[in-house]
Amino acid sequence: MALNFVRERCPNSHLFALLIEDSQILVSRVQHIDWRHTLREANSVAGILAKKGQELIHGLHVFDYPTSDIKLALRLDGIRSFRLRG
Repeated sequence: MALNFVRERCPNSHLFALLIEDSQILVSRVQHIDWRHTLREANSVAGILAKKGQELIHGLHVFDYPTSDIKLALRLDGIRSFRLRG
């Protein structure tokens, strides 16, 4: 649904309408984007960052260096290894 909102728009009344609009502006600056769905198990870095985001205060956070858990996830994602949920 999020991907469809970025590609096609969402209602102005949507809770994340401004974030989606910002995403659309960024997308318009890139010449070519290859949109692909990736299962959470195959993108553990994104999962770890999403969990960390829940613990941080609202706003932009920049990580200069990957934490140890992200380093491991980067290695696993790089060799296309994945962990099953459940």
